[in-house]
Amino acid sequence: MAIFKNINFIILKKIIFNKKYMLLKIFNLTKFKCPDTIIMVRKIIRNIHKKNIILILSNDISTKWDIPLFCKFMKYKLIKKKINNKPYQFFIQKK
Repeated sequence: MAIFKNINFIILKKIIFNKKYMLLKIFNLTKFKCPDTIIMVRKIIRNIHKKNIILILSNDISTKWDIPLFCKFMKYKLIKKKINNKPYQFFIQKK
């Protein structure tokens, strides 16, 4: 339950119910450091279906810019990012 403590449920509700997306899984990558975080994100996204959303939780400061650049390069949609507090939260949709 510690993973869910810092998640903004208003954002989750808006993304899931208002836009009718499906949040597939929450991945806690807080124990990984660069470049392992990006490698794990790539493996995770490779195994999900199109239009599904994953939530990545990370403590590594480099993910603040790595994940948005990764999404842009791979043409994934970064729906929302919360980088004010740790763990950083990234909602990613596979196109």
